[in-house]
Amino acid sequence: MARLIVRESRLIDGKITFSGNILLNHQPKICFFTVRKFRDEEITEDFPIYLTGPVSMTPLRYVVSLTGIRWHKFTVTLDFPWADMPSSIYGLGYRVDEKVTSPTIVKQACRILSDDEAGRSYYIFVEPSVRVPRIEMYHLGSEELAKLTEQSNFPRPLQVSSVIGEYTNTARDNGKALFEWICENAQDIRSTYVVEKENVDEYSVESDGVAVFGSVEHLSRCIDAHVCAFTHHRGYVYPYIIHALAAHRYNDTRTIFLQHGIIAMKKSIISHYRRKRVGYDAFCVSSQAEKGIITRHFGYDNDQVFATGLARYDSLFNKSKNNESPSDGVLIFPTWRQGLEKQASEEVAKSLFVMQWQDAMTMISEAGVRTTLVLHPMLQRHAKVFAPYVDEIRETRDFQDALVNASALVTDYSSVSFDALFLQKPVFLFQFDQDDMGLKEEAFIDIETQLPGYVSFTPEELALSISEVSNAKWNFAHRLQRKLYFDHCDDQNSARIVEIMRTFAQTN
Repeated sequence: MARLIVRESRLIDGKITFSGNILLNHQPKICFFTVRKFRDEEITEDFPIYLTGPVSMTPLRYVVSLTGIRWHKFTVTLDFPWADMPSSIYGLGYRVDEKVTSPTIVKQACRILSDDEAGRSYYIFVEPSVRVPRIEMYHLGSEELAKLTEQSNFPRPLQVSSVIGEYTNTARDNGKALFEWICENAQDIRSTYVVEKENVDEYSVESDGVAVFGSVEHLSRCIDAHVCAFTHHRGYVYPYIIHALAAHRYNDTRTIFLQHGIIAMKKSIISHYRRKRVGYDAFCVSSQAEKGIITRHFGYDNDQVFATGLARYDSLFNKSKNNESPSDGVLIFPTWRQGLEKQASEEVAKSLFVMQWQDAMTMISEAGVRTTLVLHPMLQRHAKVFAPYVDEIRETRDFQDALVNASALVTDYSSVSFDALFLQKPVFLFQFDQDDMGLKEEAFIDIETQLPGYVSFTPEELALSISEVSNAKWNFAHRLQRKLYFDHCDDQNSARIVEIMRTFAQTN
């Protein structure tokens, strides 16, 4: 048992130092504080937690201590190589023996720490949407932050202004699609796309309208923005430091949740996107059926949910229209399982997840069907465990092109199944662990009649199902599901979202 509370944060000799209390019921063998770059598991470092003495006894603590549970004082210095790191978001955790969890950070310890000699600032906070402690690090000093606060005291520009993005280090989803559509079709909107310079999709930050995450330009555009549009959470595009610098701007910038994919199979995301927690102004969906899910389960009003469709479907629609002869093969896209991204590839190779997919890939190939694999971003570093079992591996950023060129899609629980449904391509859902995943309880839909494809529970069933549809020249048989999940099957999804932007810009 362990519980760690950070009560004070300071800069000592240019290094962040935390101190506070830790509750323990044993003498731990290992006690470390962890800093990890957001969405990049390989940039992780542990720092020893030093117990500096017992916490003074109170009557209640004395009674608790009789059970073997005691409070200790602690200190930890985060000697992280910040100078070599990009401005970004960094997660915080602590490890006692083998248990890893998040610390509690009290309000007084949540603050901006500026090291003007090094030209860096750190914002320690609790992320409001997922309620976990994080550090935003910027290569900016206190003087530059003060100028941003001063900027917030002037009116916003008259031109409609928006900031758009996805994760801090990716550029491949609805945010990128919407930004590029605005650049080409809506010159009345000043749009800024936010991404790290060294992003996994190699998206150029030299392009007009693209700002490097954490730069003065990025934060300045946030201060001036009427609207922020994003695919996952606001803080990955519109950082929480703005709340500390200019709370009034943070609070009245309108928010549009673009989504990553159609919501149908994962009730667990309710906690992340419930209106009471995140309070987004607009929630974009693809159909009246999905709108009903959001109003019933997420707490949004009817007039806050818009059936615009997903921005990335514009290019998907046009690419498919221009490619009338897909190859005779399947695209395979397994989603990931929690924890696999943190394990070594040797461990991952022994998991049931990998072994089942390896068997499935082998049997599909033995049925004479060509296989192309695209891995979920969280699994990309484990590509070598899948490589011998498929004909080709494509990058995640190539997913749309790979899907358009394939005759069908094979996945498990991923929302990309709806991308294939949109294109009227057969979808095969390999759900060998459906019971373990709790799909029947987890899904918002009737999994017997409303899943977007054929369901298989074993590699043999999957290969047979693919063979049968292949022999029928990849006949598309899920028209009712397509009608259920899409109000629009066109290339005007971004245009509908932009109309919401223009309307919102008149309100702040």
